[in-house]
Parts: sequence; C-alpha cells; structure tokens
Amino acid sequence: MAYHGYIPFISEYAHKVKKKEENVKILEIGLLTGVTLYSVINNMNALGVTYEYTGVDIKLNEEIKIFNNYTFKTKTSKINLIEDDSLNFLKNCKEVFDIILIDGDHNYPTVKKECTFL
Repeated sequence: MAYHGYIPFISEYAHKVKKKEENVKILEIGLLTGVTLYSVINNMNALGVTYEYTGVDIKLNEEIKIFNNYTFKTKTSKINLIEDDSLNFLKNCKEVFDIILIDGDHNYPTVKKECTFL
C-alpha cells in the first residue's frame, strides 16, 4: 500500500496524539525505498512533533541506511532501522505504538499474522 496520500493525515494525527513528555511511537513494516519514512518524519519535524520511528524490513536497502545518517533529526527524536522478518520482530516485540503502517509482504496469510501479533 502506498501511504503517499495519507502522510499529511498521519503527521497531523501524530501532532494531536502526542503526549507532552513522550515521543509519538510509529512502526512501519516494509520500508522499501524509505519514501513513507522520510516523508512522515519531514512532516513531523515541520509540525514540531518528536517521534520514535521504528522501521522493519527483511532487507534494508543501502540507500536507506546511508540517507538515515544524513537526515535531519531532532535531539529527542529517533529512527530505529531493523533488518528482520516482520513476523519474527512482532513475535518478540513488547513495545506499544501510536501509529502502525503495514506495507511488507503483500499476502493475506502474512498480513493476517502481523495483525494478530499487533
């Protein structure tokens, strides 16, 4: 699923749900080229929303790793890139997220299992 049209909505929602002392926690499953990741954080930075963005992909593109080093981040915001199978990550994940974007393996059994873990 392409989230391009939803990026302003996601960012505005994050702005509304942000708690004073905490970062908005976002999980994206399936990063591909990082278009959603970097578009969302750009909007979050523009709105002054601090965040902890966790991106999980079975294979992280080198461009994402390199770009991550040069992306504008605030002192309190974080980007965690995790190279792992989404089902393995979710099975072991104890974190609670405010926003979850599922765009990994596009088959029904995998997405159903991801939703079950979430």
